[in-house]
Amino acid sequence: MSIDSVKEVSCENSKGNDKVITIVINENWSVELCGNIQTGLSIKDAAVEQGVPIDSSFVLSVERGNGQNKIFGDEDKISIHNGLVFHAIPDDDNSFDNCTAVVASSIEKIQKQFPNSSMEVIPDGSGGAYVIIDSVELGAPYVQQTTWLGFRITDACPYVDVYPHFVRPDLMRMDNSPLGAGMSPNAFTVPGGKRDAIQISRKSNKQIPPTDSWPLLKLLKVMKWLKSQ
Repeated sequence: MSIDSVKEVSCENSKGNDKVITIVINENWSVELCGNIQTGLSIKDAAVEQGVPIDSSFVLSVERGNGQNKIFGDEDKISIHNGLVFHAIPDDDNSFDNCTAVVASSIEKIQKQFPNSSMEVIPDGSGGAYVIIDSVELGAPYVQQTTWLGFRITDACPYVDVYPHFVRPDLMRMDNSPLGAGMSPNAFTVPGGKRDAIQISRKSNKQIPPTDSWPLLKLLKVMKWLKSQ
């Protein structure tokens, strides 16, 4: 059901003095729960019962601020409150199988470049994928030492640019001056949700090398430019 049409839930038969708590799933769906302690599975089950188009196999995460999401397993306990925002997306264990061979190869090269960072790959449904690296080093000139970094590789890879890239929304310079041209606040939208971000607009106008290494090369170019500002 939509966020404007919530199915009423009664907690009269629950243990203790549980109150109805309303959360949001996937931006547009409002779900009511009994009690402030839930599990990942109980939230998904309640969402399914109330008409949200997901199922119990979906991966559940909650927004934690600063554009960060935390994933919860079925048995993980979660302390919830009114207005908490969750995202539930299909569990694509074979994410690479949903991408073109070139896109999959490109992602593997990026993974090898960042062996100490976890990476989320979300197929876009047309052979490409959204990629989110959880932590890359920044250092000077920024207050923050690390950032997450997201972008989309389309199914037209390697014949098109990878553009734009996105980083943490609270990025600040150590000298308190503006971030400058090429960086602006904008949401990074992926299937199942979005996160606040700073968009990095660095388009490559010259001929794109027809190689599956291009997404990695472009990423390294963007990081080098970011650190040089």
